[in-house]
Amino acid sequence: MTIFHRDELVDFLGKVPERWEVLNRDDMSARESKLTLLVFYAGLTEYRFDFFYRLQDHPQGFAFEGQASGRKGFAKVGHAAFSEVYPYWVEAYELHESHWFENDYRPKLELVPRFEILYPVKWRLTELGTNTLIGTSDPLDEIEGYGVISNRKLIDRYSKPHSVRVENFNELADVLHQPVADPWGLHCKRCKDKRYTHQEIAEEWKVRHPESKETIAQLKKRSENYAAEQNRRAKNS
Repeated sequence: MTIFHRDELVDFLGKVPERWEVLNRDDMSARESKLTLLVFYAGLTEYRFDFFYRLQDHPQGFAFEGQASGRKGFAKVGHAAFSEVYPYWVEAYELHESHWFENDYRPKLELVPRFEILYPVKWRLTELGTNTLIGTSDPLDEIEGYGVISNRKLIDRYSKPHSVRVENFNELADVLHQPVADPWGLHCKRCKDKRYTHQEIAEEWKVRHPESKETIAQLKKRSENYAAEQNRRAKNS
């Protein structure tokens, strides 16, 4: 286990830029590389990077810009990205699960997206890192940290890439999702094709989504209301 003294850590922080610059690991010693990880986990530095998010055999992938710091920083970036792309991929997940349900003898293999960071990565001191450097704080423990995404680019095999840059990304996430896909609607459509009753639709949704807080009765009513709304739209179209 490598042990670092505070003076060594502060001396290393003095080499970290205050503004975004490329992180060059090629000129670092093995000890400096470990220090780079230590100060990131402690929330003293933060990274900015571009990355791809893909799903096996799916025609649509995404490029994001992420920013992270702390022990769970990269995981939080991944979770934020997945919440954005899931509406595009939900049909693939639904199809994958239906194949497994229909063939119980087959092992259930998860559809795991690929998270590919594009180099070079940029880094800088956080406010906490600056305070440590000037001696007004002394944090040496790992912190949970943060991870956010601020840029998204759709990469489609069958069309030219297009990009959208949004500053208040979190506030507009719901708006971006609305025209893309509705997991409940896709579930009902697939079940309707199989001639499921509203009771069966509710029961299967509960099996597929055990985290749902709705009861079977509530889901059945939801299915009935959804079918009625679809019929109303069909008559008015």
